[in-house]
Amino acid sequence: MSDLPLSVPLTDATEPEPALIGAKASSLIRLQRAGFSVPRAACLTTHFFAPWVDVLTASSRWRSATTT
Repeated sequence: MSDLPLSVPLTDATEPEPALIGAKASSLIRLQRAGFSVPRAACLTTHFFAPWVDVLTASSRWRSATTT
């Protein structure tokens, strides 16, 4: 099993790279650190979605929808 995180709490002590969690979650972490009220939540990482993206992009329906 991989050590790559599947989710990250928005109150995480270290801010993950935006490429891992997205710009919105990254901004929410920075806002929380700056003292703004941010709801307790977690963000699903790109590693969480990677298997689904692999299956999707390998499908014939995806190929037909994305080719011209």
